[in-house]
Amino acid sequence: SKLTDCKHSMTPTCGASNTAAVYCKGENATEGHCNEGALKLAGGSTNNEGRVEICSNGIWGTICDANKWDSRDATVVCKQLGYKNPRVYVFAHDTSSYFGKRSGVVLLSSIDCTGTELALHACKSSSYEPHHCSHDTDVGVRCEETEHSDPANCTNGDIQLIGGNNSAEGVIEICMNGTWGSVCNDGWGAQETAVV
Repeated sequence: SKLTDCKHSMTPTCGASNTAAVYCKGENATEGHCNEGALKLAGGSTNNEGRVEICSNGIWGTICDANKWDSRDATVVCKQLGYKNPRVYVFAHDTSSYFGKRSGVVLLSSIDCTGTELALHACKSSSYEPHHCSHDTDVGVRCEETEHSDPANCTNGDIQLIGGNNSAEGVIEICMNGTWGSVCNDGWGAQETAVV
């Protein structure tokens, strides 16, 4: 079944604080771990911005700048996080002033994307756990969907999860009339979550 098959109303009064989100737990989702290559944004004031963190061997780590982080790399991050036509803002060098300083491991450096890749792990990069980096050079992004989505990007009733730590969690977006939009959490419960 589809979410659009459920009883619903189209309301323009549902604000960002009322959007529905889910965490799907199943055989591929392990509590407290992350999926290899998954991305998340941490330390931002909203869920569409933050320090870029990547999962490797079940742990989260950061990516350091090494003077190569640019809009092509940020575009791939935003696309991997579910933005179809992203407008990106790049944060390089001292991201701690924007998103706080992280402790833990730096996993990647010298990312070199063309901007057409579907996931960051498909881009060229230096080896995991670079020793020449520190958290002073962690990278960050802000992702915003452009005003005009391409209707070919979705079919009515399609669902995507945005901004989660993996593909099984996040803010729910649904395609209506060729455009992605959020789902209001008014009356949201276990039955609606099961449909997603």
